[in-house]
Amino acid sequence: MKVWSASVWAEKPVKVWNGSAWVTKPIKVWNGSAWVVKPPVATGFQDNFDRADADLGSSLTASGGWAWTLTGTGSAAQIRTNKLRANTTVADGSYFIKDIGTAEHYVQWKVLSTSGVGPFVIARQVDTNNQIGIRANGANLQIFRRVGGGYTNFHDVNYAIAVNDVIKVRFTANTLQIFKNGVSQATGVAIGATILGTKCGLNPRQALQDPWLDDFEAGAN
Repeated sequence: MKVWSASVWAEKPVKVWNGSAWVTKPIKVWNGSAWVVKPPVATGFQDNFDRADADLGSSLTASGGWAWTLTGTGSAAQIRTNKLRANTTVADGSYFIKDIGTAEHYVQWKVLSTSGVGPFVIARQVDTNNQIGIRANGANLQIFRRVGGGYTNFHDVNYAIAVNDVIKVRFTANTLQIFKNGVSQATGVAIGATILGTKCGLNPRQALQDPWLDDFEAGAN
């Protein structure tokens, strides 16, 4: 069951009384041969890039029905075969941003490149000089804070990341939590600065990656 939650349709859990407490009842659907538990429905802002090949700047309406805000060059990111390509070698690059409306938010995406050079998934953006940038570098997840225009790599840890892994980073106050494929990898990671922007998104920059990522999602915690 879905209900309207401020700006998106959100999945409302079904609860039943078990004799002592209200508990969430799994919803089952018929898959053609058996009743199976329905997977959870994302409640944030999603873009799976499942649309015609184009510069992202000329295809800003996301699959979730909302629109990216572009700062910079629209061809810096390109949709190719329903995936996203990073298409710029400009040092600071361009930004495709969505304002979530709260600093207590998460970003999530499917990793399609682990080259570690260049593009960032962006979180907690105040402006382009104050934000968090995240990327896969080989098996490591690198997380940078940018304060006053300068980047600091404050978290660079091997989580055995591989192509097609789904990474989620959730921000609470001045800490963050990291998930890989739905499993928590680290909690209480200190950001090391107060960056409380409400914007999330994509920052293709510095190096070409083809493909770069897929299935972007961001939303309030």
